[in-house]
Amino acid sequence: MKKYVLSIILIISAFYVSAVEFGGSVYNNTEFSGKSSDLKLHQQNLGSLWFRVPFNYDGTSYFSTQGTYMFKKDCDAELTVNSVNLDSMKFVFGNDVLNLSIGRFDSSDFSGLIYNQVGDGISFGYEGSAVSTSLFGCYTGLLNNQFVSIIDDEAEVDEEAFYDTAAKYIVGGATISALNILGGQVISAQFLGTVKLEDTSYNRMYVGLSSNGSISSFIYYDFIFSIGITSHKDILPVMRKLIISSSLTEVYQLP
Repeated sequence: MKKYVLSIILIISAFYVSAVEFGGSVYNNTEFSGKSSDLKLHQQNLGSLWFRVPFNYDGTSYFSTQGTYMFKKDCDAELTVNSVNLDSMKFVFGNDVLNLSIGRFDSSDFSGLIYNQVGDGISFGYEGSAVSTSLFGCYTGLLNNQFVSIIDDEAEVDEEAFYDTAAKYIVGGATISALNILGGQVISAQFLGTVKLEDTSYNRMYVGLSSNGSISSFIYYDFIFSIGITSHKDILPVMRKLIISSSLTEVYQLP
């Protein structure tokens, strides 16, 4: 019986090992500035490695991760940077209808202008024939500040650090979409909120609306509107600032 169990485990292990995907990339940027007699070197190198292990035959459930090393030399500023980053690391369990992600994953608002980065947390998605929805919540305090951009008055990047942790925020969002409305239009609504977990409060909330679809057989449009409210208690006890975060309208003429 033990031999049979061992054989089954070996067969399953061999299947998953044979299905593992992996790869990498290398980036180089070399620049010189200044006079010919006094040239200054600006050098940047990036190296990334990734791999992915599927848990089922169709690849909808899997584990994936990616890491990056960065070297930067700026002779003008007399700065040398050596830094590493965990770009992503997540377990994904899903099928054609449901999707669950746990770990470090990407998320964004409709436009990708307000929020578009990784976070450590959990996300859930549902894709039906008439309605789709998604929820996510994540934490930013374990990210490397040298690889992300968080708008924060107090956030300072320590470029000499090997790993500089980012500002501590809880970020959450929810999206619901009505599919195939009025001849194939997709209408969506989204909520996005951030809460700072440090001494100075800097909380933000956004509501977005999106609509896209075809007007005719050769014209396609994509409309996005977002509005935001910020709360910054360190400046005034009660302060609310209304911001038009993004309003995008695009019309495409298909060939």
